[in-house]
Formats: sequence, C-alpha cells, structure tokens
Amino acid sequence: MKIRKPAIEIVQALEEHWWGKVMLLPLSMASCVFYPLVSLRVYLYKLGLLKAEKLKCRVICVGNITSGGTGKTPTVRLLADKLQKQGLRVVILSRGYKGNLKGKLEVAADEKKILHSAAEVGDEPYLLAQQLPGIPIVVGKRRSYAGWYASLRFKPQVIILDDGYQHLKLARQVNIMVIDATNPFGNRCLLPRGTLREPLSALSRAQVFLLTKTDLAKDVSAVVDTLRRYNPKAPLLTSVHQSVAIGELSNKKKHPLKWLKGKKVACFSGIADPASFVKMIKELGAEVAGQLNFPDHYQYTAADLGELADTAKELGAEALITTEKDAVRITDFDLPDIPVLTLNIALKITSNEREWEEAWKVIVGVEV
Repeated sequence: MKIRKPAIEIVQALEEHWWGKVMLLPLSMASCVFYPLVSLRVYLYKLGLLKAEKLKCRVICVGNITSGGTGKTPTVRLLADKLQKQGLRVVILSRGYKGNLKGKLEVAADEKKILHSAAEVGDEPYLLAQQLPGIPIVVGKRRSYAGWYASLRFKPQVIILDDGYQHLKLARQVNIMVIDATNPFGNRCLLPRGTLREPLSALSRAQVFLLTKTDLAKDVSAVVDTLRRYNPKAPLLTSVHQSVAIGELSNKKKHPLKWLKGKKVACFSGIADPASFVKMIKELGAEVAGQLNFPDHYQYTAADLGELADTAKELGAEALITTEKDAVRITDFDLPDIPVLTLNIALKITSNEREWEEAWKVIVGVEV
C-alpha cells in the first residue's frame, strides 16, 4: 500500500534542499499576502469596526494557532464532561469538518440521541456525540448563526466553541489555546508555506494555554518561553494523551490496555499526527509490524479496508489498529476478516492541583 504523506511533511522535505526552497517560493509569496490580511481582520474586530455577535450564555472557545491536530477534541470532551458533572447545561458548536450535509446547520445530537452519521456531520462531532451522551452538538460553518440557534433551542448555560479561535464573528469570554508540545508552531511560517493560521502575536488573545503531548516532547521550556513572550499572564496547563482501553470494532467490546501486550499489529490512521499514535501503541507493548498513513479526516472505503487487511496479512500482523476518530469513518460496510481494533484515549491534565484550579476559575468565570 502506498503511504500518503501529509503536505507539511512534503514541505519539510523540500526545505532541506536549495532547489526545494526555490520550489517553495510561490508558497512563501502567498504567505506574505496572507499575513497582512489576517492581521487586518483581527485589528478591525479589536477596534469594533467589525462586530462580534454576543450570546446570552458563556462561550468557551477551544482552538489552536496551527492547522492540524493538537488535541482539541479530547480537550472539548474533558471540559464538557466536567461542566456537565457540575450541573451545567452545555452545548458544543462544531464546524463539522468534512461532513457532507449542505444546510446552514444541523443538530448532530440532542439531549436524547445521535441524529446524524459521521459522514454527514464529520468525524469529530460524531465522536463527541458518542462520548458525551446528553450534551447537544450543533454543526455549522457559521458558528455565530449556530450559536444563536443553540441558545434558543437548548437554552445552555455554557457553549463550547470547538476550533473557533479564528472565528471572531462569535464573541467569547474565554479562549483556550491548545498547543502540541511536540510541534508547537510548525516551521513558524503562515499558511500556505507553513501551518500557522495566524502570526504568533495571536497568542496574546488566549486566556488559558493548554500544552498537549508533553510526555512526548524533549523539552517544553522553549515553548513556554515563546508563550510568555506574547502572553505573560494566561494560566498554563500541561497534559498528556492517556490510553484508556482497546476496543474491537466488530463487536464493540472493550479490553484493558494489557490485553494488547505482545500482539503483532498494523497501525493505520488518517490524523494529523500519526507518529504519536504509533508511539502510544508501542508503549503498550504491542509489536508494530507496519504503519499506514492516510490524509487527515480521510473517508475510508470498502476497498481501502480490503487493501489494509491484505497488507496486514503480508506483514504477519494478527490485527489492524486505528484511532477512535478513524473508527467512526469505517462503519458503513463489512469489516475484513482480520480484527480491527481501536485505541481509546482521554486527555489527562498533568499540572498540579493549584494550577488546574486557577485555570478552571478563568474558564468558568463568575457568571456560572
């Protein structure tokens, strides 16, 4: 099977050669145009010349400054679960990336049940709906419009805006900036030359910083120094992605982590950071026979699964294993005659109790 490389890996490979840097010049020029446009937009909102729409409930935004995965989905899950357990009515707003519904918005899940498939609303909202029963999830590209609808229909006390740091049209009380400690700012170039959605000066808008995958990073001091240079006051939390169980896709069984030890598996995923996923599998004691990467949010077909099964058998693997996000995209057809496993994870805050309490006070505020 051909391994699909993410675009950023191709850019990084080109940067190692003089001729590659020449080939990247058009992207560099595009980034130079992108910079003033992004900066001007933020400035106009700051001046009030562009108006942000305010809702009557508290809005907590979970976002990042780079494109790709940093751990926003498990962060949203942790926050929503904690708020719900405190007795608050919570609604999640999501863009529904890669979902195929054409309307302005859709309710992916209400208080009682899941209403749409992952193919319709996107893998992240669907996964959250599975993990957070009783919490409505509204999907729409126009988050301000979705916010008004959610407020009227579900009357929440708190709305969590998933991946909305750059969606300035909807006002929020708290910006939680999620940063991958293993690759915090990419090559520090703006899109499309790099992965930055905004200049690093945008870090100043955050009220809370959350560093993820700190156990996989060699040293986070340089990241912290950069954050403090632009924003010296925001509470800073650290976290890890913690493995919690192994699932079987065919029968929905759950196994303890030790069940995977000694098993020979082939990993496959369509996520932004496949390396950290594979590392977690190895740390659980499994023998990784091969790693098969797909583009982020890839929609699997029956042919893909058949090819994956053949490849796994050629590698001598006794099972395929993937992420929870990928698993919700492979449910519409028969599974191959080789077990397909999922690694179930959760975000674990590793900061001390005082730091977590300080950040939580900022997150919930005095209104709730």
